[in-house]
Amino acid sequence: MKDYLAIQHMLSDSSSMFFFALGSNGDWLSELHPSKMTCRAIERLPEFFDESIFDAMICFSNHDYISLFKDKTSGVYLGLIIQENSMDEELNGCQTMIGYVQLMYVLINEAKLDLSRIQFLERDMIRNMSLSQQNLEFFFRKRIENHEQSFVIETLLIDNIRKGKIANIKSLFMEFKQRNSEMIFADKTVDVTIKSICLIAILTRVAIDEGVLPAKSFLLSDSLIRLAMQQHTAVDAMVFVESIILRFTELIHKNHLETMPMSINQIKQYIDSHLYEPVSLTDIAKFMNYSTSYVSRLFKKHMQITVGEYIIHAKINEAKLLLAYTHKTSLEISSLLAFTHQSHFIQRFKELVKQTPHQYRCAYQTNDDIDLSELILRL
Repeated sequence: MKDYLAIQHMLSDSSSMFFFALGSNGDWLSELHPSKMTCRAIERLPEFFDESIFDAMICFSNHDYISLFKDKTSGVYLGLIIQENSMDEELNGCQTMIGYVQLMYVLINEAKLDLSRIQFLERDMIRNMSLSQQNLEFFFRKRIENHEQSFVIETLLIDNIRKGKIANIKSLFMEFKQRNSEMIFADKTVDVTIKSICLIAILTRVAIDEGVLPAKSFLLSDSLIRLAMQQHTAVDAMVFVESIILRFTELIHKNHLETMPMSINQIKQYIDSHLYEPVSLTDIAKFMNYSTSYVSRLFKKHMQITVGEYIIHAKINEAKLLLAYTHKTSLEISSLLAFTHQSHFIQRFKELVKQTPHQYRCAYQTNDDIDLSELILRL
């Protein structure tokens, strides 16, 4: 309830927006219910919300835009009402609602909400607006394609943040800026600021997942959110986004150094930088100037897996990226990652992923026009 009231307070400056919470039993949560007339319309929305396919709903009505999504922890339905007469134009209104829904979803469920997972209800009413249904569907399709491309960059960026690779991060950030130029909110400064807050929420969870104490992670998060709200121009806000990324990278990297012997981090870095070459325990021992038996015992003690298992896991994770975001064949990928034979690559992939490379590609490959092999291999 405390988190819900915090969101309501965040939106309280606008007289055209109203945040609401509807209990799983159909009862309205105290202090978080709209007018009686709107209540009757919203109470029926869960009947049309297909949770097996969608994570959120946006309903277009004659007078309002109404959104709905579920708090995965409490089961409470949450949403926002935006009055149509507060919109400059329908497209901006739709973009604004999508932006607020994605922001609220991240804050409540600590996970990103993809545009393709939003259900749009009462689409026939769109035909009466100045924006045609055909144009709206084209707009959504382009947004989804853009999200697919930016998702690749975000995946690579977070992976490099985990590994503390500053040079790669700076290169990826340039790609990130280019592919995230599309605005959700009409005001560019507000748009970048809201996105930066979403990024802080995601990286806070990444830091905790990497072993940083929650207290340290949330302390940095709170500090950065306050600073994000103080950026006065879109340029300043975007510069601050890079600062957010670098601050979390430093926090994670410092924690790795403090909690893991330097020799273990050096071994991991060596493996990660030689994924596209044959790499063995002997190679690592030579690099570290230790005996193979010492490296083997040390690594197993701190990582709970053998050096050989770590190498295979790292190569298979890289293969998953190549399968999802490039057009390279399994044969090409097995050769690139220095597997002795394609059959060995397929066997190990199936053991770890529980799918063949072909099945994984069919399930996760993005739009056919997207091939980011040059970017992935460059890193």
